Amino acid sequence: MSTIAGSVFMTKSSILPIAVLAAALAHHTPAQTEAFSGALPDTASLAAAFKGTSEESGQANVSSPPESNRADQRASLWSRAALTGEWDGARKYLADRGLEFTFLYRTDQSANLRGGMESRTGAIHNLDLQLSIDAWAFVGWTGARLFVHYLANDGGTISRWTGDAQMISNLESPRLSKFYQVWIEQAFFDHTFSILCGLYDLNSEFYVTNAATLFLNGSHGIGKELSQAGQNGPSIFPNTGGALRVKGSVNELYLQAAVLDGCPGNDDDPCAASFAWCPDQGVLLVAEGGMEAAGDDDNLYRKFAAGAWWFPRSNHYPIDNRGFYLTAEQEIHREEGTESQGLTVFSRVGFADAMLNEYHYHLGIGFVYAGLLPGREDDMLGVAIAHAHHSDAFLAQAQAGGVHMLEAEVSLEVTYRAQIVPWLVFQPDIQYVIHPSGDPGIPNATVAGARIEVSM
Repeated sequence: MSTIAGSVFMTKSSILPIAVLAAALAHHTPAQTEAFSGALPDTASLAAAFKGTSEESGQANVSSPPESNRADQRASLWSRAALTGEWDGARKYLADRGLEFTFLYRTDQSANLRGGMESRTGAIHNLDLQLSIDAWAFVGWTGARLFVHYLANDGGTISRWTGDAQMISNLESPRLSKFYQVWIEQAFFDHTFSILCGLYDLNSEFYVTNAATLFLNGSHGIGKELSQAGQNGPSIFPNTGGALRVKGSVNELYLQAAVLDGCPGNDDDPCAASFAWCPDQGVLLVAEGGMEAAGDDDNLYRKFAAGAWWFPRSNHYPIDNRGFYLTAEQEIHREEGTESQGLTVFSRVGFADAMLNEYHYHLGIGFVYAGLLPGREDDMLGVAIAHAHHSDAFLAQAQAGGVHMLEAEVSLEVTYRAQIVPWLVFQPDIQYVIHPSGDPGIPNATVAGARIEVSM
């Protein structure tokens, strides 16, 4: 085994992100703190209502970019919303016409300090390029939206050194560069019902617990019992496939269902963009219902959901495979006079067929406190546990083959997301993995590192 010498981040692949972070810290003064607000753009934020529509006519303003639109471009590099600014007013000009661009670079720099397979450092680099088109503002098509998401990943790893099954980093994937999502959504009845069709990430809307998205461990995004299913996995990161999704909502209640390609990617390249859909290769059926109440001055945020999934018998799946999951999320404390600072707790549990799958169930619990430190209202502190439990059938099969396996892998995670400037996040993270992959021959692993996010 090799040993770690020096800092976690002293690798060639980390020089650029560390330089960016150091420059931001050097220019960050207490006087600037009040100007730092908001969070990095993500897929969920792109689904919000678009700006630039005339209240009188309902049509976008088509005049030339006003001088005021260039204010952010001229503003300090450390106070603008995105690293590249407003592109001399062009960014808002395009947004007013229905075109919203998001460019997000993320890197995880981690080290397996002790235990696991080998004490080594690892770096993962990820780039997301997204375009969301409001069809009404763009071409006058009411209720429609087009979304294009291009993904590039350098294929870095850390779980190779820890030997864990739940993935230390939710960015880990083979080296790839491809269209990750390309879909169109049509809304009806004042946006209470919608239909979506195209290349789609199931986990963008299903099995989502908002507070859990803070954590880096993969099982807090989608449970191990579902992520293991399917020949190439379900239609989630990094492999997505074609899908048809319907969703309806009434007040706080919602119901959604989807039919997805049961074998995303292809046999020659499992990570290829899977635009072709062959139903004879299998499908995945998913349904979820629940209630979600947005927090306001009088009420705390809460969300409760139940979902079920099914891979019916097909050429790829000679036996039906199915499971279900439950999620709960509750804001239990909000600091007086604030809109988002406070404590939120969550829990997630999912089960898969114990006769067919290596992992029978997953359990995740945790809490997130937003704005814990004075003057750091946009920062978040989180503590969580992810438990992946082997099925009895798998353990018996391993025992019959002369291999002794333990019942479960448990991952403990503590993380702190610091909003350095509006376009830069630095997130230290520590994980302790008990019984990696349930293999008694792999010592418990201690992993320390950080994620850096740059919104461009």
